[in-house]
Order: sequence, then C-alpha cells, then structure tokens
Amino acid sequence: MFEYVNGFRKAMYWSRKKMEGYALKYSKGYVAKKGYTFWEKDFDGMEYKTMLRQLTSKW
Repeated sequence: MFEYVNGFRKAMYWSRKKMEGYALKYSKGYVAKKGYTFWEKDFDGMEYKTMLRQLTSKW
C-alpha cells in the first residue's frame, strides 16, 4: 500500500505463488538458484519493492 501526501491511497495484493512466478520470469539468477540474488537472500524485501513499483507505475 502507498499513500500520497494529498491522502490518495492504493493497495494491491499478490499471492506468494504469483510473486514467485514474477521472480522466475524477471530474475535469471533466481531461476539458477545459486544463492546470490536478492530474491533468494531477501524475498520479503523484494516482494515489497516489487509491489511498490507495480503500484506506482499503475496509479
């Protein structure tokens, strides 16, 4: 969820399965499973960043 200073709010929710599908599609390192990508090191942080980018690009 994000909120602008003028009070506009927007929220979006993805399932874990959809988020993993996104990671597999856009992160070649995550597909390789070698343990060096941010998707493998900090999945929750990458989920947060991805959702924030999705929200701000659409709204």
